[in-house]
Amino acid sequence: MKDIYLDNNIIIYLENLKNDNKNEFIKILSILKKNKVFYSYGHLEERNAELLTNKNKEEAKRLINERIDFLEEITSNNEVICDFSKKPAVFCKKIENIRDTYKRVNKSELFNKKIDNGMKERYENSKFIKEKYPEFEVSEEIKSKVKTVLDFENSFIRFLEIVEIEKKEEENIYLSEREFKMNLWKAENDYQRKYVLMKEIQILDVRKENIKNILKFFKYLKENKIYKLKPYLKLFSVMESVIEDIFCYFNIIKYSNDKHKDTTYRSREFDVTHAILATQCDIFITADRKLYQRIKLVYNSLGIKTKVYLTNAEKYVKDLSDILSS
Repeated sequence: MKDIYLDNNIIIYLENLKNDNKNEFIKILSILKKNKVFYSYGHLEERNAELLTNKNKEEAKRLINERIDFLEEITSNNEVICDFSKKPAVFCKKIENIRDTYKRVNKSELFNKKIDNGMKERYENSKFIKEKYPEFEVSEEIKSKVKTVLDFENSFIRFLEIVEIEKKEEENIYLSEREFKMNLWKAENDYQRKYVLMKEIQILDVRKENIKNILKFFKYLKENKIYKLKPYLKLFSVMESVIEDIFCYFNIIKYSNDKHKDTTYRSREFDVTHAILATQCDIFITADRKLYQRIKLVYNSLGIKTKVYLTNAEKYVKDLSDILSS
């Protein structure tokens, strides 16, 4: 039995297969059920974008509900997620009703727009970085030959140096803020306010520790000490930040980039989310060649054992059957 993570395009293919060829779908479903298929909040966020793009809100809600029902059918509510009750936060797998997860994803229209604007801002920021640091430029010849991110040579090392500077500045901000809040805590007489301040201080401590772990991760990566990265692969905040940063680098140097569309910023963010959460499964399957190239490179670079498979609209039924039966 293998733990499987399906890209959103595969889920769409299977959804269409169920409508077009029920018997074929039942065959694939029976193979899926011999394994464990996992969903994540990323799948729900991607479908929930319908509320932002579809002017017919009732139709959008119907499509979202259909997707939730379908995900429940193929995953049996198996979820890969982050356990924030652990310090530091770690990945975990559990059974959680998909509709409960969706309630967290779809907090409000204002919340959805805020998340979407954050995606857009990060996308614009990567374009700004490219203009600011022309030394990140990489030739097409090098791009065609890379096996790990270190094969980008000075370009990637320089990128990491910039990221490390930013992380250290962030760490200093946390230290200053912690000192400020600690002084408030010492002077505060109200018990409730004192309690809130202590919780805020604890959150700052967690963030500071995350940055320390990320900086260690980058240090070992630069030194090509991949064996030292293994203890960090279960730490959610480290893997989230590292994979986000590497994908940002790919965007800057235009490595396996999608053609620009108005929704490019959104699809790239969802790709990153799936890349992060799929690290906890045995198999990741996608029909997106560019994402496949990116994820393969990231996983190879970081020593992540998840096997990545590529299929397409024409042969995905056979490929799924072969992959899942092997």
